[in-house]
Amino acid sequence: KQLKDIQFGTGIKQIGPFQRVFFACKSLEEITIPPQIEKIGQYAFSFCSNLRHVHFATNTKLNNIEEKAFYKCPLEHVILPSSVEVLQACSLVGTQEISFFNNHTTLSNCQLLHAVSDYVSNTDKISVKDFDFCKIWKPEQDKPIIIPRKMNYSAELNRLIRSGSVNLRQIYRFAHHQVVRIELAFIFYQLYQEEEAKKYVRRYGKVLGPHLASIGENEMLKDLLDENMLSEAALEETRKAAEIAGNTVVQAYLLQCCKKTKTKKSMSL
Repeated sequence: KQLKDIQFGTGIKQIGPFQRVFFACKSLEEITIPPQIEKIGQYAFSFCSNLRHVHFATNTKLNNIEEKAFYKCPLEHVILPSSVEVLQACSLVGTQEISFFNNHTTLSNCQLLHAVSDYVSNTDKISVKDFDFCKIWKPEQDKPIIIPRKMNYSAELNRLIRSGSVNLRQIYRFAHHQVVRIELAFIFYQLYQEEEAKKYVRRYGKVLGPHLASIGENEMLKDLLDENMLSEAALEETRKAAEIAGNTVVQAYLLQCCKKTKTKKSMSL
């Protein structure tokens, strides 16, 4: 738990193969993987709860990042080398953002999905963690893909994965909790202006609006209102939630929105 720095030297070619080599080294904040490392083994750095930065040498030979290698590490931004061809299940769960060296990778959508997501069953009681997703910048795309960190492993998702036809731009539908699904759908809509995501948010606005008001997520709620995503019933529920939470900013903004709506209606008449 006191380990703060690792010097791998120039002779080691893989970290492992034994599991949990640096398991739960809670003082470790940053590591640099040298160029000769070809494989990072199972659970190698899992549960290093303060590990936020992993750097790879530009001339790296790294080919394989095994199962749960960086599981539950709060990595801020991982730039994966193009040499990585194998990215195993849950290897990067906890990572906030991923991009690629030289804007190139051979990794498939399914590999990326398995690497950054943890699967749970419908019976698992897991608390909601808002905006719990990984942002992936695919090569030659100017907007990121948003993938939930926890997903329900349903028969439909299993079928899509096995067919190899996973559309990562609609993967929000499989997030483990309804609130997270709606939040991610709205983030998707803001990025891509997809009509399906818009319909999804409007359908469940009565859930999302009050939730955002109650946790004080005012900026996202403002965006939701500006996009006219909430029905009159949803607005009223959101107002009640803001009042209970003592969120005076939202209450004032909702009142202003209602005044504008009434003015527009009178003008149209």
